[in-house]
Amino acid sequence: MCRLAIIALLIVVLLSVHGQDIPPFLKRATPGQIESYKRLIQANGHLKEAALDAKIAAWAKQQGGKVLADYNDYINFIKSQG
Repeated sequence: MCRLAIIALLIVVLLSVHGQDIPPFLKRATPGQIESYKRLIQANGHLKEAALDAKIAAWAKQQGGKVLADYNDYINFIKSQG
């Protein structure tokens, strides 16, 4: 899971450089959900990787619907690459 946090944060950083500042699992999120995710990352950036992974997973579960489905797909993809 630690590797997932690093990859997620790296994706956020890389996408920010290219004018987008959201990870792929937020592609169908509402603007409110995207802002909520950004606040989550800003407020918890000091956490160790495993703790941040847990916060992101809990947040995705709380969002439900398309966000949770896309998050689960993203996690499964990352795990399949390892």
